[in-house]
Amino acid sequence: RARLTDPGRVPVGWHETSDGWTLVNHVPGGLSRLITFEFDGPPLDHRAPLTGTELAESAARIHGRPIPFEDLVYAGRFSDFSRVADVYGAGRLLIAGDAAHIHYPVGGQGLGLGIQDAFNLGWKLAAVVGGADPRLLETYTRERRPHAERVIAYTRDQAAAMRPDAIATAAEQAHRAAILDQVGSAAGRARIADLLSSQWVRTARGTDDAPAVGTFATDRPVRTAGGPTRLSALLAGGRALLLGAPTPSLDDLARPWRDRVDVVHDLTAGAAPHTLVRPDGYIAWQGDVEADGLERALECWFGPPERQPALTTTHPGPSRLDSTRI
Repeated sequence: RARLTDPGRVPVGWHETSDGWTLVNHVPGGLSRLITFEFDGPPLDHRAPLTGTELAESAARIHGRPIPFEDLVYAGRFSDFSRVADVYGAGRLLIAGDAAHIHYPVGGQGLGLGIQDAFNLGWKLAAVVGGADPRLLETYTRERRPHAERVIAYTRDQAAAMRPDAIATAAEQAHRAAILDQVGSAAGRARIADLLSSQWVRTARGTDDAPAVGTFATDRPVRTAGGPTRLSALLAGGRALLLGAPTPSLDDLARPWRDRVDVVHDLTAGAAPHTLVRPDGYIAWQGDVEADGLERALECWFGPPERQPALTTTHPGPSRLDSTRI
């Protein structure tokens, strides 16, 4: 980030030339973002600090003229180097985000990818601490790694599509044409948006499960006895949610799990079938509470009906880790 000294001559937004791309997010009177993309190979030392001189030279090479700036406060390097860990957990060691996968950062997919890693892992750790089967943690790698592989494949497509025509291979030009074709249709744009938001991911489900099981629960209005709200607001507390029209069976079946699962009566006209939503927003079960299956899903994801005593901790003062980055 730096202060542009001649912003009137700077191409704002994405700008392509025969030698690469620049991305400029101009902030009048403040620090703007300037990113350059060159395709002549990685730097000799990708860990070396990026200097203002190098950034200025890169921008000038791409545009054929300088992009003057001053007060550079942050500069870094990145590349299209990609890797994904074989497993996300081994014993007491668990990884998420950039520790589990790295890839070309353009497009914003890494943000959603890492956040959903954390959501997926966080509630499962809490469940195991509270008495759930430790094998629940085995679902973490199984659910999240395929998503990382798909995101990495898509970022490679993006990198290939950005290569200037003068140096792009026939395959890379084909990638660009395919991406442009997707952008040209509403269905294609919706698919790309799902990729960027990470909401296209589907977790594993059984053969007898309802079609919605394993999908991300779409936010919607919900009318409760306490007034109108939204599904996202009901999940904000970080607990699982069993939502559906009020029936005696709904409360009776879920009562042994009420310390882990919130039961909410949905009074919305034409409400969806009874739905069990995991704390990370994915549908774990859906159907008729009178039929078999809800108790199995509750025990599978949230442990046995009689929960083991919760761990209690006293905090006599600030944690020693309050000011430590780990």
